[in-house]
Amino acid sequence: MTAYEADLYFYLLKECNVRKWINPFELPSRNIELELGISRKTICSLRIKLRQKGLINFKEGNKRSSGAFYEILYVSDRNKESDESGNIKGYTQSNIHDNIYGNPIIKTKNKTKNKDKDAAKAATLERKKKFYSSLIPFLETYSAEMLRDFFDYWSEMNKSETKMRFELGNTWELSKRLSIWAKKTKKYMENQNKLVQQVQMSEKRH
Repeated sequence: MTAYEADLYFYLLKECNVRKWINPFELPSRNIELELGISRKTICSLRIKLRQKGLINFKEGNKRSSGAFYEILYVSDRNKESDESGNIKGYTQSNIHDNIYGNPIIKTKNKTKNKDKDAAKAATLERKKKFYSSLIPFLETYSAEMLRDFFDYWSEMNKSETKMRFELGNTWELSKRLSIWAKKTKKYMENQNKLVQQVQMSEKRH
């Protein structure tokens, strides 16, 4: 099995598991494209190969109304169909617990993914603390309230919790960013004060 075939197979297993092993299940190709970063043409090729290996069945969906339907085939020595000569000619359904929950390869892959995800999140949180500490020297120049607003905005993490907002840009110079933030904050407050004054004057006239 190629790496791409394995990625698609494990992704389908995950999606089936999320659906509490409702099998077959519907899954739009767009979801697979975004998750695995592969084209629709590649998806079509990979799922044909997985079907040839006796791992899945699938039915093409309607692009406008529904996604494709996938069926996970629980492959083990006990559910292989053989002809009179002993050659494997296909597969039958078997007990989920004998194949999925007891499969050490699937368990190991899921554990590895979870560990990698936890490690990445922990590393991001550590960088977040350092980012917070880097703002402390600027308390002599800017108010604590402004620095807190600045930190809350630029430390927002992405969905995978691997990067903060300020890490996603091409450039970053803390002192200049703070200076720009302070100017914008000052201008905003001035506009707000003007608006309040206008409202008060209007109320006096009436």
